[in-house]
Amino acid sequence: GPLERVPTCSTRRGIAPQALRRAMDICLPNKSDPAVANVRAALAVALQGLLRSAEYCDNETSKASSKSSLLDKLPTRADIVKLDDEKLVFMMRPCKNMNFLSGKTVPLVIGAGGKEVDAVAEVRNMLRVDPTRNIGLPADEVPMFRDPTTNKPLTSSRMLSVVKRLMSSIGEDP
Repeated sequence: GPLERVPTCSTRRGIAPQALRRAMDICLPNKSDPAVANVRAALAVALQGLLRSAEYCDNETSKASSKSSLLDKLPTRADIVKLDDEKLVFMMRPCKNMNFLSGKTVPLVIGAGGKEVDAVAEVRNMLRVDPTRNIGLPADEVPMFRDPTTNKPLTSSRMLSVVKRLMSSIGEDP
């Protein structure tokens, strides 16, 4: 029957904004640490932008891919079109349903002032504590969310590990 063709997959659970905020404040309180600021900003943007991990992190499926081809898919600091007190706008490349498009053709607009999670404030903080103007690279070679020690994009496996730790810290099933 039709149910026999449905693939099995692991259970996916959403995270409430209140839970994410509480967990980030417990486990990632030092917003002045550039590494922490990048992770907090990535989590906030992913939550508010309803992003898949492949849209903001390196999913590590192809170890052979070059940094430039990876940055053609992931947002870079140069993809930020607008960031002010009201909103964040950056260009992105969706990972599904728009395979006919090439390049970063979709603007993602996130409004500021979220009650529990404010991606605009988190990205503004990240850019303040992790400025990249002195690293000698153009903005299109700097991942939007990066490991400041390597300048490589955050990885999906690292972000999954962080999310599991965050949820465990507040008594949620990781």
